[in-house]
Amino acid sequence: MIGIVDWSTRHARMVLALVALSLAAGILAYNGLPKEGAPDIEVPALYISVPFPGISAEDSEQLLVRPLESQLNDLDGLESINATAAEGYAGVFLEFEFGWNKANTIADVRDKLNKASSEFPDGADQATISEINFSEFPIIVVTLSGELPERTLVRAADALKKELEALPAILEAGLTGYRQEMLEVIIDPLKLESYDASLNEVINVVARNNKLIAAGQVEGSSGAFSIN
Repeated sequence: MIGIVDWSTRHARMVLALVALSLAAGILAYNGLPKEGAPDIEVPALYISVPFPGISAEDSEQLLVRPLESQLNDLDGLESINATAAEGYAGVFLEFEFGWNKANTIADVRDKLNKASSEFPDGADQATISEINFSEFPIIVVTLSGELPERTLVRAADALKKELEALPAILEAGLTGYRQEMLEVIIDPLKLESYDASLNEVINVVARNNKLIAAGQVEGSSGAFSIN
């Protein structure tokens, strides 16, 4: 160790030159590295969701989660498996080792899912397999709340969404958390019979209402406008 210090002292200029050369090479290498502001990070994980309207949490665990776990436990490269059983729903989160072959793993998971689905009771919806992709997660979440009617909040949120999408830096803005309006029709069988109408006729009349139909264009001095 003392010999190295003595040699460095005698050749101070060479040591300084080597340090300067190392710093210059490091700066050039750093500037030449490809960099991305929002990198697409691939997470070795999959999520399986099975909707089942009306099923209880206890039945979801016994009839949906257990068959899924028994089939998925022996997947190659599987690190952990976490399941969720809730009312009307079952979900399984699968985490794999880094360096996984995504295409082969998804094919294996789909094969296991098909085997587990054969054990599900009648009434279960089609199960879906979702990838975990951070590029699809929202960057900023804006929440609107207040003691106002729901329709008023939805209109304000929709107006804010349009203003945000107009900004140059915004690629896409989505609106979530609101309930879609639904029309409920209660039919009196006696009145239906008195009008000599069938149930299908009533359904067709309701379905044909409030439709937006394209009716062509109107051309004027300021341009062409679509008419609905």
